[in-house]
Amino acid sequence: MNSEHEMVPPAHEMPWNRCARPGRVLLPPVDREPWRLVERLAAVAAQAVAVDASVTAAELDALPHPGNSG
Repeated sequence: MNSEHEMVPPAHEMPWNRCARPGRVLLPPVDREPWRLVERLAAVAAQAVAVDASVTAAELDALPHPGNSG
């Protein structure tokens, strides 16, 4: 095939092509990041439930309350 028939992208597409390549590498991890956050929040919630289950009523009453100035 000679060079007259080769497909060459127009000049205005060249910057887009250069940006799209790194985007294909960088975006998948960014897309997964919210799921990692959800997993972390679930782990923190599970830990809080475990700690809450091990606390006695007296220990809970001893905790400061937002409406309590003492």
